Amino acid sequence: MTNREIHSVILNLNKNYSQNKGSSFSTIVNRQLEIKPNTEIALYGGSLTRAPIVIESDTVLEINFNYAFPNAKQLELNSLSTNLLEGNLLDTRPDTLGDATSQTKLSAGIPKGSYSKLGFTKEVCKAFNKVLYDNIPNGGVKESVIEAVIGSDTFECLPYRMTYEIKDGNYWLGLRYHLEVIRKGIIQETPFLVGHQDLDDGITQENDITLITDDEYQLGFGRTSNTANWDSYLLGNSPIRGLAYSKLTDTDDFKLTTDASWANFDLRTNATVFTGNSKLLFALNNTWFADKWAAGGGTTPDEKTIIGELQTIPQCLIGALVEVTSDGSTFTKQEVSIVVNEAISQTQGYAFYDTTTNRDNFLTKNLRRVAKIDITEYDIDLNVSTNTFAFDVYCENVPKENPQIGSPAEFNSMLDRIYYFRFLMRAPWGDAYKIIYDSKSDGTSIDKAHVESGYLFQQLVSPSTAGKEVSGGLCPQFYFNGGGAAPQPTFRVYNPRANNIAGQIQNNSNFIINKAQLEYAINCPFKATYTDPTGKVFKNTTPSSMQNTLLISEDTAQVQVFGASSQEFNKDTTVSYDPNIYPTNKDLSGLTELGSDGTRYNIEVNLPVRAYNTTTQASNDIGQTRTILYNTNPLLSDASETTSSIIQKDIEPNNLKYLSLNNPDPIKLNNLNINIRRANTNELATEITDASLEILLKKE
Repeated sequence: MTNREIHSVILNLNKNYSQNKGSSFSTIVNRQLEIKPNTEIALYGGSLTRAPIVIESDTVLEINFNYAFPNAKQLELNSLSTNLLEGNLLDTRPDTLGDATSQTKLSAGIPKGSYSKLGFTKEVCKAFNKVLYDNIPNGGVKESVIEAVIGSDTFECLPYRMTYEIKDGNYWLGLRYHLEVIRKGIIQETPFLVGHQDLDDGITQENDITLITDDEYQLGFGRTSNTANWDSYLLGNSPIRGLAYSKLTDTDDFKLTTDASWANFDLRTNATVFTGNSKLLFALNNTWFADKWAAGGGTTPDEKTIIGELQTIPQCLIGALVEVTSDGSTFTKQEVSIVVNEAISQTQGYAFYDTTTNRDNFLTKNLRRVAKIDITEYDIDLNVSTNTFAFDVYCENVPKENPQIGSPAEFNSMLDRIYYFRFLMRAPWGDAYKIIYDSKSDGTSIDKAHVESGYLFQQLVSPSTAGKEVSGGLCPQFYFNGGGAAPQPTFRVYNPRANNIAGQIQNNSNFIINKAQLEYAINCPFKATYTDPTGKVFKNTTPSSMQNTLLISEDTAQVQVFGASSQEFNKDTTVSYDPNIYPTNKDLSGLTELGSDGTRYNIEVNLPVRAYNTTTQASNDIGQTRTILYNTNPLLSDASETTSSIIQKDIEPNNLKYLSLNNPDPIKLNNLNINIRRANTNELATEITDASLEILLKKE
């Protein structure tokens, strides 16, 4: 029968002892500890305490902007392309305006340390937003070479910020579309104001229009005359944003007004000011089309027939035709018809805007009525009070029929974008929009070029006037026909608003262009360096903890797959996200979980245990003999699930692993020393704040 002695030693961190820390502490025994010859030792169990996320060293993160608007195809359509800023608006030279070859990535430094899930998330957001804000002079705003208004500056900005969502167990971290009302030095008093002042485009922006002042409302406008024609109009020249996947009626807690693409206005009417018929056309159209008739002082809109009817109305891409009939006291008819250009769904592509011929061919198309509504059925009476009318235009991803092999990413993608629109109304006594028509219900889509050409604000060569530029996209426009004359016209438009690509700033005398990004990627490249504005240098010597936490790849190296012919394509090794699709589809818009930092720990004891350990450090990659008693698994498998600022991990070895001390003589100690080190670097794990261990000593 074998004689066996097993003794247990329980070691608890006592912070009252000088120099004791969670990663390095001593336990003093009141009697000398004698370990007999040829004793074996094992870790029976214990626990370690630390923050959920540990970044071992100062680390560089990068945001790579893969695709921007205006894109290369769009810039080919205008004469200013050699001078225009690329859509990225990123510039390594803050004292200059930059050029079309400006950098397409931003770096930020994340300090090493221990973080809670929330603390780490905030640190990443803070680091990137500071770079996004400071990278361009005036807090992310840059002067443009575009001069929309003669004698006034036009500015450009990158309307994206890093943000996060932590709620009900859900997690999200990434870039999102975000308009700041006030920027450093650039004040956007009314960020949704529709611009309609005269631009340097040779177009007559308004005709037969009277401004209306009403104590109950902001400044509005209506028709001066009451003639039965369409020669009274106001042409907005601020295209609404593209790449919007959200709708006005979405209810996500994190949805912002700027996530949707919309244009609206308040409509007030008065049945007593006239007898007969009156009409209002609320249209979405661009100044490239309006240039055909409005250039050079033209005041008679180009009219198109509604298919199958005798009625003609001003040419537009999308329109809501409001028709009322008054008997002098009340309205006997209150109808809204939704009309579209009959070719609006046909794929045109960006090249469609390249020639006058293409435009004129499109403008020969008539209008198709897709819906007709008696609005009184929706509890809306135009003669009672002010009602809100709105369009929103939303985007969806669809499989691309013919993905192109090549660069940029837009044309190599397997997905394409398709747009639909809705018409909505809201009564003054209700706070919710009523959806009157959704073009998706009958398959009426909008070719993406009609929407996304808005990023060519004042960059399309005017087909009618040499040396002038006009805009693409969908701009709010208002046309009046008949009814009562000012100062109390039948239709009075108040508060026209839109989520603009080109918004107005500085007392509404200047424009600011909100650029767009289609794709971005976050990565943590090995050996990357970054120097922050204070001069602190960040270098990725051990980036694995950051890579593991964010579940991102090491690099975004572009790999040329073949080139036997003149064809080549790039393979991106990272996951690309769409910053515009948040919060509609969070999986496609950013990171939705945090992983474990993957840090393993070596528990070392001041006893003659012999173990070999290699590290990931380039300067110390040779196996070293260490007194390692136990190597732990990572303390956390998924940082997304934790809500506390600390975690406590129990160590419960599945099998006791006894190690020989190989001591021919007794070992006499008054204390046991414990060091807990990161296994990949042998550095003391200073993030460990508490420790408790039970050690077994066995003597056969």
